[in-house]
Amino acid sequence: GKFVLTSAETGNRAIALGSSTDTSNFLSAMGLQGAVQNVGKNAIYSIDGVFGGAEQVSQTNTISDVVEGVSFNIYDVTGASGSVINVEADTEVATKAITEFIDAYNEITQIVFSKLNEERNWELTALSDEEKNALSDGDLAAYEEAYKVGLLSGDSTLRSVRSQMRLTMSSIVPGVDKLFDSLSDIGITTGAIGSSYKDTMVGTLRISSPENLEAALKSDPDKIAALFNQDSTDTNKMGIARRLKSVLNEFTKSDGLLTKRVGRSGVSSSNSEMEKQIALINKQISTQEERLATREEALLKQFATLETAMSNYQSQSSAFANQLSQLTGGK
Repeated sequence: GKFVLTSAETGNRAIALGSSTDTSNFLSAMGLQGAVQNVGKNAIYSIDGVFGGAEQVSQTNTISDVVEGVSFNIYDVTGASGSVINVEADTEVATKAITEFIDAYNEITQIVFSKLNEERNWELTALSDEEKNALSDGDLAAYEEAYKVGLLSGDSTLRSVRSQMRLTMSSIVPGVDKLFDSLSDIGITTGAIGSSYKDTMVGTLRISSPENLEAALKSDPDKIAALFNQDSTDTNKMGIARRLKSVLNEFTKSDGLLTKRVGRSGVSSSNSEMEKQIALINKQISTQEERLATREEALLKQFATLETAMSNYQSQSSAFANQLSQLTGGK
């Protein structure tokens, strides 16, 4: 009979039993000392343009550390003619990322556009404390929501945000291949020819030509990445995504235009422009209320004085009438 050991690994590897400190002499005990081993063979390969086309050796049939992002599986001997392998870029991940970016931009654009164009119900006015107390919590919440509608209609700050966003998305990125230096070059536009005026006015983007985007990603993925993500100390030379982030940051940072105006969510905004305006108006209201109270007090005193004078006049008039009656003998 035969006792056969088969290695589970490929390549030119001898079978070893035990560790370097093993003293069990297993091979000797089994009569295998000096047995013949049929050692496997390493894979020998060469790739044009890699390491000058020189032959390389691998103990496995999977080559994954030679061409970045590519793994080769060797199944058979190819001979002198070799094999032709065509490698294409996987555009699915990049397309998904670009689509998500466009969707996020469109969401912001639609919100800003809707707020700028909401119609205000001018019949609704701010409620006094007495009017608020007279309403149930549900009715008060509903009224306040209705009152907020249209408050930002035509707002100059929001118009500026929208304008900067649209300008960024339609801009050219310097330093990128002229074939791919704008979103329209890779099939991303505000809509195909014939799109509705409303869609164009909103300013949302869409991948109107998926074929152009896929072709661009396959042609030169690095240049498409630069179109979105090129870094620079100059905002005007940044990629579209970086530039948009920089533009929005100018509005939302701690000393940005929006933050200065309305403050930051969850943070005390006593220094925001709106809070200052509210404080100023409240102070003016308090001042006017004090003036009205002072005026009311003066009028009440004046009224009391006039009332006293009127009473005295009536008394004098009555006395004068009695005297006159006595002088005329009651005639």
